[in-house]
Amino acid sequence: MASQCAVAITNAKNYARALNGAQIAEQLRLASVIQRRMIPKTAPKMPSLGIAAAYRPCFGVGGDLYDFIKLDKYNLAIVVADVIGKGIPAALMMSSFRGMVRAYADGGHQRHPMAEIIQRLNASACSECRDGEFITLFYAIINTKDQTITCCNCGHEPALLWRQGKIRELKKGGLVLGVTQDAKYEIETIKLLADDRLLFYTDGLVDAVNFDEKIWGIDNLTKIFKQCSTGTADEIVNHILTMRRRFIGLAHQTDDTSIVAIRVMEK
Repeated sequence: MASQCAVAITNAKNYARALNGAQIAEQLRLASVIQRRMIPKTAPKMPSLGIAAAYRPCFGVGGDLYDFIKLDKYNLAIVVADVIGKGIPAALMMSSFRGMVRAYADGGHQRHPMAEIIQRLNASACSECRDGEFITLFYAIINTKDQTITCCNCGHEPALLWRQGKIRELKKGGLVLGVTQDAKYEIETIKLLADDRLLFYTDGLVDAVNFDEKIWGIDNLTKIFKQCSTGTADEIVNHILTMRRRFIGLAHQTDDTSIVAIRVMEK
């Protein structure tokens, strides 16, 4: 009788583990569905801009987001963000945040300066984020009529501006979103020239590691981006991802990767 009880208990524990594993797998599947639905299927068409983007999920589910918001005929908002977290909570948080960005950007573009929009996003993030949660954001608006980019970096990886073979990091901004209501943000406006290239990305791109546990890093990204003197935005994205794949091989990654490339063309 004792042995039969022991077997029954063991079977029950195994069943509970299997059930728990199945529930976790289903949660990851649902989070993955939520996240993929937020990723734009195609890049928008804008005058004098070539635009390309790619999303590479890891095995798990992270909080990556990139988005394009066509504000009017001449203005395009580019959003690249990362919720610090995993699984369904991160996916749901990013879904909510994407809605907030679209509402504030689309509704406030003509009436509110970018600094005010960022302040509103931070206030909303402070209300939504729990302890230890926050959101990194790079928010930019490209005006194709004035040939300018206006941007703010909220604790995110710096966007890169390629101009005549030299790289400039776009770092101006402030703290990550969701930490304090008192955060202040600096806005930067840059005049764009024909043949400039812009690169936006999440940390999964540069934090990728190979089997020797070496990090690909910002230096490799900058070096490869410097070499992109020719080619379309699609070719830039493909070349960077190909070179990163050669470095990491088949090593398992623990973070998603998002990348957006923009090439400025003659008007």
